[in-house]
Amino acid sequence: MAFNLQSFLQKSGRSLRVWNRTLSKASELESVGAIVEKNGPKALAKECDVLFSMLFDDAALKQICEEVTAAPPKKDLIWVDCSTVYPATTKEVAAKVQSHGVRFAACPMFGRPDAAKAKLLVGAFAGEETLKLGVRPYIEAMTRAIIDVGTEPHHGTTQKLCGNFFIASCIEMISEAVTLADKSGLSRQNVLDFINTMLPCPVIQGYGTRICEDNLAISPSNPGFAVKGGLKDVGLMRRLADETSTKLHIADIVYEHLEKQLEKGHGDLDWGSVVLSVREESGLPGEVEK
Repeated sequence: MAFNLQSFLQKSGRSLRVWNRTLSKASELESVGAIVEKNGPKALAKECDVLFSMLFDDAALKQICEEVTAAPPKKDLIWVDCSTVYPATTKEVAAKVQSHGVRFAACPMFGRPDAAKAKLLVGAFAGEETLKLGVRPYIEAMTRAIIDVGTEPHHGTTQKLCGNFFIASCIEMISEAVTLADKSGLSRQNVLDFINTMLPCPVIQGYGTRICEDNLAISPSNPGFAVKGGLKDVGLMRRLADETSTKLHIADIVYEHLEKQLEKGHGDLDWGSVVLSVREESGLPGEVEK
């Protein structure tokens, strides 16, 4: 995300200021002209016109919210949060920062790090219309598509959880189909041929290939979304389902399968490792080389 945004800003003579809890990660952007802000979110909130954030969980977002409001923030600061968090957390943060004069929107992103690098992310954008109009060019610089989810920021994170439910369900479906094929004499290439012919979309083709190839380890050259992150996100959608009295049976199954992988020490594998749980339940080996 940040590399594409910096490239966009450079074209108009502007620069990106960046911060990361792990400063070495932020420093990678210095080579393309970004400025590393070592003094953290408070300094960014005081000096920047637009602030983007991408944080792991609700606790991290709330902590940054405390720092932004204590800065104090620059007058009319716009903050666009791209994190996957619980909608009530987005609503809470929005109310707090807005009480300090900050204009807040949510635009959580669909896509892994490799998609971000290739500018293939999809954003679920929600906030006041004039704000969205003003910052849309920045978001377009980081995405291939934007889904407009209205004026309430928490609807952006609701959209993200609904979207992630689709993705998690696809992973479970592929895992079960591949296991059934394995046990019934079909080759995994047969499964991939069906996917590529009948269901040619990036999510199903990508995870179908990854699962069929037992390509579950994550590395800098082979990015993915880890089991630990999957548990967090599926946990959020299950919480929202409980709160709204909605049955998400597939989410319950996926959560159980991810928990099994975490218990086996596979927390850093891609969440496509759901297939290992399905295989084990079906009487097949549930291990793969990391």
